[in-house]
Amino acid sequence: MNNTSIKACAAFAALAFSIPAFSSADTELDPLTISVQQNEMNIGARYYSQVKPKNIEWMAQLPPTLGWTMMKLKNGRFMLIDSSMRFAIDGAKLMDNQFKQLIDSPEAANDAWRISPKELTRLLERLPIFTYGVDKPKADVTILLSSRKDEATKDAVELIKNNLDKYRIDVVLMADLKDTISNATSVNLYCAIDRKDAKKRLLEMDFPDVTKANDRLEMLPTCEYKTKFAGTISFALLNNILKIPLYIKGNGDTLISSPKSLEAFLNFEESRRADMDVDLNADLDDIISGTTKND
Repeated sequence: MNNTSIKACAAFAALAFSIPAFSSADTELDPLTISVQQNEMNIGARYYSQVKPKNIEWMAQLPPTLGWTMMKLKNGRFMLIDSSMRFAIDGAKLMDNQFKQLIDSPEAANDAWRISPKELTRLLERLPIFTYGVDKPKADVTILLSSRKDEATKDAVELIKNNLDKYRIDVVLMADLKDTISNATSVNLYCAIDRKDAKKRLLEMDFPDVTKANDRLEMLPTCEYKTKFAGTISFALLNNILKIPLYIKGNGDTLISSPKSLEAFLNFEESRRADMDVDLNADLDDIISGTTKND
């Protein structure tokens, strides 16, 4: 871990995370204090208050893992074990920085598999978006998409076209670091002066040939595309998004690849991806790997 990373981590931990401590006598009958303590930002503040830069003795970067399993023990403590059984953390208090809550219940663990709707709403204001379909305040589904002429993109735009009269569909044009032409095409579409034509071209997959000056769409000179498209990279990293198209429901549930029916996807009950149906009498390594299940 270099000095820049250390400073970034320390700054993140300290950023706005400093609130006074309250005794039980102070909070017992004080509605204002109770409200302050239950505020999302203050929950995070209490959690991170102990890791101010001045309190850090040392930091170290560990090898990546393939995921973690969290367990609530009967003695009241929590334990984290990585999927390869390489690392274990005893007595852990795990904070979900998107949902601003401790992961201390199955419900909170399932939230960790979702994209925070509140965070999504905040971030979407900063990302390159095309809105299609029904005119309503919030999108029914948000689709992360790039300007590629492949089957996955074709399936996504067909799904959009078939549901324009039923739902509001927001499309985030994602930066494509592996395909510079796709990336430039998305920028050209998003910044086009004729936005109506650009949105239509995306649905028809009639992309401008950005390698030819006379085929590019005329762009707004004030279009701040660098910040917005950089924001899509940050969004993908924050949510561990490795593949697109990605579909996001209003509750934060996600789906990779196009569903056969958008209605079925939207009406499907909340996913429980954190739940583990295992035989707790089995060996621990089998439980962590998920190879044993209750009948």
